[in-house]
Formats: sequence, structure tokens, C-alpha cells
Amino acid sequence: MTYRDEILPRVQDAIIALEDSAGVLDIKNSVTITKEPIPPSRPMALPKPVTGVAIWTDPNEPLPGDSDEVKEKKKALPKLTDSNFFSIYIAGLSNGWAETEAAGGETVIRRKTLQLKFRRFGDGKLRRDEDLRYIEPEWLYRAATLTIPKDDKKDPKPPAPKLP
Repeated sequence: MTYRDEILPRVQDAIIALEDSAGVLDIKNSVTITKEPIPPSRPMALPKPVTGVAIWTDPNEPLPGDSDEVKEKKKALPKLTDSNFFSIYIAGLSNGWAETEAAGGETVIRRKTLQLKFRRFGDGKLRRDEDLRYIEPEWLYRAATLTIPKDDKKDPKPPAPKLP
């Protein structure tokens, strides 16, 4: 399943209170992190980290407004908290992209994207933070819903000179 992150200010405030009560990390969400460009790292220098939080809700969790029938259906569905492996994909860190051709001749734009992988160790019943581990990141090109703008400023081939 694929889930887009959500901006939930009260949840973000609770995460910040737990993870960065002193405000040292200046934790941002997917909107506020785009306000300033992330500075590139210089060779042989310590990189300046930028910290962000991604929040998503489980569509299979019952909501207060759900009918009893819907709550019963959702109870039988798998929950995100039962996952043993998940990835977070971060686009926008690079301006890399590739144009490829899909089956049927359709052009597909692929963006350079960072994949952060996580795995839960243990039986998962205790749901301890220390059982969730970060695995090596990977750069890849993922299909995106981008269109490449046409460069109208480029002049077409200049007209051939008129012969006298």
C-alpha cells in the first residue's frame, strides 16, 4: 500500500514534545521543510542536517464517525502497526529525473527519490521503539506524475535563406 503523509499539527506537536522538547532539531513537516532549500554538503565538512517528520494514519483503523458495520469490517483488516517492513520515499532532494517509455509507448517521467527502509525485529507484539531499525537507504528513480514543460523559447530551425 502507498500512503501520502498528512499534516496533523497536534500530532506533530506531540512528536516534537517527545523527540525534541528543546527545539534543537527544528523538526519540520513536508510543507515547512520546502520553505528553505536544503544546503548541499561540502566535501570534507560535516553536513548540516535537516530533520523532518512524516505522519500518516491507518485507513483500516476505526474512526469515531464510522458506523458499527464499518467498524466491524475494519476490525478484520490488517493494521499498519502490524507491518514488519516499510519504506518512506522522499522526492525533491535531487533534481534528477529520467524520461522512459512504458508499455504501449507512453512516456513516463521518473524522479530521483531517496528510499528510507525500516524493519521491525522481534515478534511485534510489544511494539517497542528499539525493535524498529533503520536499514541502508537507497536512491532510485520512481515513476512520478510530472510533465516536462515544453521550452517555447527555443527557436525552431531558422528558415532557409531566400535566394535572389
